[in-house]
Amino acid sequence: MKLILIFLLLFSPSRHVEQIDVRLITEQSSIFQEFENENFVQNVKVNGKIVNIFIENSNYLDINLNYRLFINKAELDSSGKYIRRTFTELFNENITLRTFLLNISFYLKDNIKYWGDSPFKDPEDVVIYKKTNCVGYSALVKELLEFVNIKSRFISGFYLKRGRKGTYDPVPHRWLELFLPDSTSFFYDPQYQGFKANYIVVRPGNDFRTIEKFKINFLQRGKKLLN
Repeated sequence: MKLILIFLLLFSPSRHVEQIDVRLITEQSSIFQEFENENFVQNVKVNGKIVNIFIENSNYLDINLNYRLFINKAELDSSGKYIRRTFTELFNENITLRTFLLNISFYLKDNIKYWGDSPFKDPEDVVIYKKTNCVGYSALVKELLEFVNIKSRFISGFYLKRGRKGTYDPVPHRWLELFLPDSTSFFYDPQYQGFKANYIVVRPGNDFRTIEKFKINFLQRGKKLLN
């Protein structure tokens, strides 16, 4: 029995969880919310202008994504010819969601360049001109997923970009939450082709043009391993 337990511990799938503890000061604390899905947890505690946010995140590839995909012909036929051509390069008949997302990631990394002020946000334009920002990246992947009946939605928040001398700057950002057939949901960021513990989620409907700029006063990282 002991040998069986040791074997299970050694060879059972593990999940590496990244953790960050963030403290910031803002008069707009109501924009932040509690959030949880399969690869992300955000806990928020507010004390006046001080906001403490604790985040745990794991790689989306640690989730069981071995779902065989099937084409939604109506969605595909109604799309532009360039995005259809891109889809056919990324898809095959026996593909799983895991492999499809990896194919998408490699395609984005090799073909699409980031341009913060890009006017190209429509998926067809992104494929043609090969330049976009986080909105265009997310719109493109959202449409590719619709071709295989995977639902997703846009998520707004901040990406914690590392600055000088170990500081972090909160940059307005958009990414996706995907929904699996078993109702599991998880985050995937098309711009960075993955997802790490560098994100803060805000409530839906917030206009970033009305959010006052704030600074990260404290950030501490940690890790843990889940079996």
